This record gives sequence, structure tokens and C-alpha cells, in this order.
Amino acid sequence: MGKLAVNYDFAVQMDGVSYGFARVSGLSEEQEYEIIAEGGRNWGPVFLPKQKSKQEVLILERGIRTGNGKSELGELELSVGSKVNNLIVIVLDGAESARTYTVPYGIVSKIETGGLDAMGHEVLIEKIEIIHNGLTRSS
Repeated sequence: MGKLAVNYDFAVQMDGVSYGFARVSGLSEEQEYEIIAEGGRNWGPVFLPKQKSKQEVLILERGIRTGNGKSELGELELSVGSKVNNLIVIVLDGAESARTYTVPYGIVSKIETGGLDAMGHEVLIEKIEIIHNGLTRSS
């Protein structure tokens, strides 16, 4: 039996900068089809792909920057309406990449911050939602 990929070891890159997030959701691919029954075609209908009519949402939760420089996402110039180019989610298998999800273009639609607490040790950014028009998956 083949080795199963795990879902807890992953990295996120936005515009070439690495980040660490506790959770990433919305990594789904979907294609709508128009079904046409042609006369004289008795073996089945024709399935034609439709143009996407709804935006897909990628949700990144509880994150920090893992590279050099500033450490918190709150210190970056990331705001609602910001464009995000080349967002890459890399699922790791040890030191190697097991699967890669790429979003070539997206826009930040929502940023949710945690409460301010001088006694706490929480990250400032709780959730970032990025709308996009599709992602590609590679192994």
C-alpha cells in the first residue's frame, strides 16, 4: 500500500515571502458543466465546461511570517483589497514537497484580528480570506 500524505506539515508563500499558518482551508477545485443532449447521440450527453460564476475563497488562519525581518503579519502592508500574486501552499512530506497548490492571483477580502491583550501571547491576525478565480494542484 502506498504512503499516505499528511495534512499537518505545510508552508505558505505569498509574493515570495514565507509564512506559517495554523490552518489553511478552501483548497478545493470545482468546475461547473453544462449538459447538452444532442439528437442522434444515443450513447450519452455532451458535458461542456462553464465559465466560473462564483469566486472561491482561501482562508488562512493564525499566521506569522517565518522569514527574516518583521515577525508578525500585522506589520506587513496587507489590507482588505490588497492584491496577492503567486500564493503557494506547499504540503511537505519530511523535507520534500508532496503536493503544491498555487493561486496565481487573489484579492484579500477579509482580515480578522484578535483582541488586544497586554498580558496575552496571541498572534494579531486571526484570519485572512483571499478570493481567487481558481487554483492549480501539482504533486
